Amino acid sequence: MSDKELKQDKLSRNKIVSETNKNFFVEAGAGSGKTTMLVRRMVAMIEAGIPIEQICAITFTKAAASEFYSRFQKLLMDRSNQSNVLEKTGQAGELPVPTEDSVKKCKEALEKIDLCFMGTIDSFCSMVLSEHPSEAKVPSDSKIISDEEVKNIYRQQFVKICTGNYGEELKSKAQDFSSFYKNAEEVFAAGEAILMSNRNVEFQGIETVNKTDTKDRIDQEIAKLLSTVAFLKEHQELKYQGNSASREAWEKIDDIYRNLDSKWSSNFESVLYALKALSDIRLLPEAAEKSPYELGGFFIKCGTKKVWLECKVKAASDENSEYILEKLQKYRYQISMSFLTECVHVLEENMRSKGNLTFFDYLFNLREMLKADAETGGRLIRNIRESHRYFLIDEFQDTNPLQAEIFFYLSSDSPASQWNKCQPEPGSLFIVGDPKQSIYRFRSADVASYLKVKKLFFKPFGETLSLTQNFRSTNMLCEYFNACFTKLMPEETENQSRFECISSKYDTP
Repeated sequence: MSDKELKQDKLSRNKIVSETNKNFFVEAGAGSGKTTMLVRRMVAMIEAGIPIEQICAITFTKAAASEFYSRFQKLLMDRSNQSNVLEKTGQAGELPVPTEDSVKKCKEALEKIDLCFMGTIDSFCSMVLSEHPSEAKVPSDSKIISDEEVKNIYRQQFVKICTGNYGEELKSKAQDFSSFYKNAEEVFAAGEAILMSNRNVEFQGIETVNKTDTKDRIDQEIAKLLSTVAFLKEHQELKYQGNSASREAWEKIDDIYRNLDSKWSSNFESVLYALKALSDIRLLPEAAEKSPYELGGFFIKCGTKKVWLECKVKAASDENSEYILEKLQKYRYQISMSFLTECVHVLEENMRSKGNLTFFDYLFNLREMLKADAETGGRLIRNIRESHRYFLIDEFQDTNPLQAEIFFYLSSDSPASQWNKCQPEPGSLFIVGDPKQSIYRFRSADVASYLKVKKLFFKPFGETLSLTQNFRSTNMLCEYFNACFTKLMPEETENQSRFECISSKYDTP
């Protein structure tokens, strides 16, 4: 590590404990001692006169919260014990030598340590909503339910929708939806699980379709294709034998015809199966000259030497038209998504009224409550800030956009309706993360959100810092990780901190 890099790392650590009235966004690589710096900053805040009950340390797991509590408690005990002789060692990010005043403040904080929130984002949201249930429009006895319990509720509600409990119009749409799937109830539950957990985003490409016109057009094309398949059944001498997939498809020609000849609106998956099988069928090239009308324009010459005809499942009347298979799949998607999105409000209201909430619901309802309050002046937010005012957020790379919005609203005395326009109070936001460790995309964590928030920390709003010294790994490992990161994310390399091995003269945090 160069002298310049070492100096910058020391400066970052010293600022963390000395400038408690400033907002910081800290990039801290693995093994850089970020937990130590978080705990030290909290103690520095206590010694600066910030009430412990107003401090909230947000961790990613319960285990991390437990460790954080233990280390915070131990440091407070060390700093409040006047018999301890604590002297400056010259280590970067050290707390100053205790004074009579700081010892007193640490003692008082130690007595009230359980009033300091140290836990996960989920438990924090649950706590705030339980304090303001009416404003969030949720029952005061709301509870978290498991994923399986959620899906059972979705299944039960689907049955009620199908029996007309929510009106004839939605019942009719449920019948259309059911015609596309053999196990519509399970598809509904799986689809709603995705939509209900992404209510903060807008799904693109959901178009309104004219069901009658679309069905009529597809019916006409399938009827035309059916006559082509009937011709093939009677003229199997046209089959091309040089392809195994084609030979297997020809053996299914009777099944293909039977499925296409069924009522596709109530046998949709069988029609899709038939079309997919038909796409594998190949004919001898002379079939195009001998029977162009009977083939209906669905077969074209393919292969390097044009030695066979391949079924493209396309209407002959319009060369620019979509394949029938593609049309059917698109039609199913549009009808299904239209129905599923319309059912979201039904499920949302049912779960909210009964107090059955998911982890996402707690986040979403809290964000909605804060956003609505910000749009009307922020009176509730200011009230919440009397109890929860200073936020230290660990593992920020594993948070999702909703979580970022919540803390921007809560850190501002005069919140704007748009979260990224909020101006957090100086010292109210301390964020630590590492984009190289962002691995929870399946939980909606988004490194793009991390980078977006990082860009907001400009003067006078705040400052970005980096902890690059590594207390855990050898030089060889650090060099390997840096090389991998540069190769995988070259566009981010200039803006991200690198791993650096700590000099042996420093103690491991």
